[in-house]
Amino acid sequence: MIELDKKSNTPMYKQLYEQIKSHILSGQYKPHEKLLSKRVLAKEHQISQTTVENALNLLLDEGIIYTKVKSGIYVSPVETVFKSTKQSKAVEIKTQNPYSYDIGKIDTEVLPNKTFKKIIKDSFSDTSLFQTSPFFGHIELRQQLTQYLAKSRGVNATYEQVIIGSSTHQLLQRLFKTLSFKNIAIEKPSYPTIVDVCKNSQVEMTTVEVDEYGIDIKNIKPSLDCIHITPSNQYPTGAILSIERRTKLLQFAKKNDIYIIEDDYDSEFRYNKEPLPSIQGLDLDGEHVIYMGTFSKSLFPSLRIAYMVLPQHLLQTYYDINHKESQTVPHHTQHFTKELMVSGEFERHIQRSRKYYSTKINHICNELDKKGILYSGAHTGMHIMLYNITPCNLRPVDDVPNAYILGIGGERTEDIIQFIHTLEVLK
Repeated sequence: MIELDKKSNTPMYKQLYEQIKSHILSGQYKPHEKLLSKRVLAKEHQISQTTVENALNLLLDEGIIYTKVKSGIYVSPVETVFKSTKQSKAVEIKTQNPYSYDIGKIDTEVLPNKTFKKIIKDSFSDTSLFQTSPFFGHIELRQQLTQYLAKSRGVNATYEQVIIGSSTHQLLQRLFKTLSFKNIAIEKPSYPTIVDVCKNSQVEMTTVEVDEYGIDIKNIKPSLDCIHITPSNQYPTGAILSIERRTKLLQFAKKNDIYIIEDDYDSEFRYNKEPLPSIQGLDLDGEHVIYMGTFSKSLFPSLRIAYMVLPQHLLQTYYDINHKESQTVPHHTQHFTKELMVSGEFERHIQRSRKYYSTKINHICNELDKKGILYSGAHTGMHIMLYNITPCNLRPVDDVPNAYILGIGGERTEDIIQFIHTLEVLK
């Protein structure tokens, strides 16, 4: 039965259209059944024939009804696909990250929120930012990054070599597709992202042991396409690749025509000394090192901006193979980051954050010392590797028995200290 509500904000013709459609799709009106005429429908529901005609025209356009000359209006043989006899149930999805105090988070207490709000507000007044970003990224952001990396990390590049992406994972995938790597050396223990990309790209991995000074080239075979390293904060041990090993690794790469992927994540956060220069900056001919970084820790993870500095001779090939996928970082987000850098607020934020996290880590390490828990990596980055403790809800380290990762970014110092009190050292 059709019931129209004259007090409703929905137009009468739309109500009539929706109810007739519902009756047909639910099977109340049978295929090829004749409907009431326009005149009868109008009289029955006390509406004009024009209103009825508007409703029927919508149904005709959708093919739900059809007409026969001098005969009338009939129901099309439409299957009742919108009627489901199966009720939807909530699906519980098991997450892949059930660990406490995990990596990938920051302490929001240190963020300059007032500055963020002002820049974001100003960004939306620039209508040009509603257009798609260039494939390699916002030109002014790339220019600012070039200056910043030269100053802070000794990276030697022009802005044309800087490529913006939404994550290190995405940039690595595009890089692997560009260079068609077949085999790659990675550190052991390894950075999870590079392991995932290698598996997805079906690239053979050779693991190389890491000691307190980082990766040792004595254990690297020359028959490789590439070496992936995290020299400023080896994941997860925190080992820093010495300047001697950086130089030898670069010489090894040149001699064997191998690329080095230098993932310089967390390089801003070295607490007791100045960071060592990047390997990319030591590569004077600029042909063998691919430098990577991200704003996930230096600003915040949801910003979703990573960057890669490619050797000049790879730029055209990279573009030719990947440009159809377009730029995935929103223009406004890139503009926001650029404005932070232009204003000097980004570097001031880094300085404040470095002091803040240094104090936080000192408190945490004092508690670890009291508990007699061995650890590494406290001098740099935003996680600490714990050794020889009983099983707990921290992320375990692959290839290192009884070792776990304690992220210090996303939780209050007091909560982390309270958690440390629950840990037990293996006897």
